[in-house]
Amino acid sequence: MAAKDGVTLAQTLLDDYLRRIEEICKERRNPQDIQHAMSNPNFKAEQHGLMDRLAAEYARSFPLIERPLFVTARVGTLKNVAGYRQALGATDPVCNISKWAGDITGKRAFAASIPQVEEDVEFVCASNEELGYPNGATRFQSYEAGLKLGWKLCLASDGPEIRRHYLNQPLGEWKLIAMEPISDSDGDLKVFNVEHNNDGLWLNTDYVSPDIVWNASNHWVFRHNFRYFSRSLREFCF
Repeated sequence: MAAKDGVTLAQTLLDDYLRRIEEICKERRNPQDIQHAMSNPNFKAEQHGLMDRLAAEYARSFPLIERPLFVTARVGTLKNVAGYRQALGATDPVCNISKWAGDITGKRAFAASIPQVEEDVEFVCASNEELGYPNGATRFQSYEAGLKLGWKLCLASDGPEIRRHYLNQPLGEWKLIAMEPISDSDGDLKVFNVEHNNDGLWLNTDYVSPDIVWNASNHWVFRHNFRYFSRSLREFCF
């Protein structure tokens, strides 16, 4: 029944979308423009991009507690570090791993975070401004604000999972993963970020000293459903 309902809803939305497209086309004074646009080889990609942008813009109007999910991922299917690296290279488009991200995936703390049980995990995303800090915030403040909403910190292994499931990331965007920092080979505390630059999709890292104030526009990704951790927030942050 659920599948049937899903098909019915999809058809209803499609019909509504096509009606709106028809109305827009009628407003165009030059029908040839429509023909040229639809014949453009980038037409499909542009339509997908437009829908993604408009959907994301509309989602930002929701209160954070009602914010639509950012990404849903099936975790626990990859059992070791090599599996994560292989999975990132097998996506389409390929997800690149920076040398800094590769460094902390090789640390014991990352291996210890790999789930042994498969489960679907929902992730949400919000900027520091949306979390209540229009002038920016420290990592501790951002984490605290997310936890007050009932969200949870990500596992380190969630970084690669989010990267390989977020393949439609807009060019120029990057998001920080709200996780317990891992010390890299130089002893610096790092968290993962996911970004899309001119060289493609990347799993990268950022240095997260406790005294750094992140801009209001910086976004953090949290877990939406997560088993309870007994350790305190400060143990995650410092």
